[in-house]
Amino acid sequence: MQSYRTADTAWNFVLRALERKEWLEEGKAESILEFLEDSGSVPEKLRQHVLKERDIQTLSRWLWLAARAKSIEDFILNMG
Repeated sequence: MQSYRTADTAWNFVLRALERKEWLEEGKAESILEFLEDSGSVPEKLRQHVLKERDIQTLSRWLWLAARAKSIEDFILNMG
């Protein structure tokens, strides 16, 4: 019975970590879009591209770019 509790606890830990990763991804994507919206209307294709991205490093780089971009076009040219 003890081994089931240990496995259950480990599984719950993994699930919570995955949920936190998803929240972080979604939060970064939403922040990117908020920065870009300060420059105007974000094209739907770009919005969907940002929201579908799941790589934390890419999202972090895009967030940095979005915070410094002079325009949406500037962001697109530098996002790689």
